[in-house]
Amino acid sequence: MDWPWLSTVWLGNNSFSGQIPSSIGNLRYLTSLHLYRNSLSGELPLSMQNCSGLTTLDLKMNSFTGKLPAWIGKYLPDMKYLSIRSNRFDGEIPKEICHLTSLQILDIALNNFSGRLKIPACVCCTPGRLNIDSEQVLAYPRVIRRTAAKP
Repeated sequence: MDWPWLSTVWLGNNSFSGQIPSSIGNLRYLTSLHLYRNSLSGELPLSMQNCSGLTTLDLKMNSFTGKLPAWIGKYLPDMKYLSIRSNRFDGEIPKEICHLTSLQILDIALNNFSGRLKIPACVCCTPGRLNIDSEQVLAYPRVIRRTAAKP
């Protein structure tokens, strides 16, 4: 990609398939990435950590796999909206997510997180909105259900 100054990519609700190209990391001024409702798959490319100004990452309703990368919490500190709803992510929620101090909405529902989901305490006690599969919750179920119910 040869658009280094691009700040917003809005490609949701299409029929794109395949993986996010590693060249996404060349978009160092990217603040919003909307790829919802496509047929994208694979793991999130490590090069996305170069997009350190991302505030919105909307990947819901695709077929992404693997674990939610810890680098999201480490390298995307300004993240306010993170939606990975309806994908195929598995494993645990990384504790590095606690570094997202500006996070207002975290939507991780309808993935393949196995067994009872352990949510880092910092996520459960944030004033923003959290949306998860409540039947998978092991830690802090009351706080999560109350937070998820807010409009």
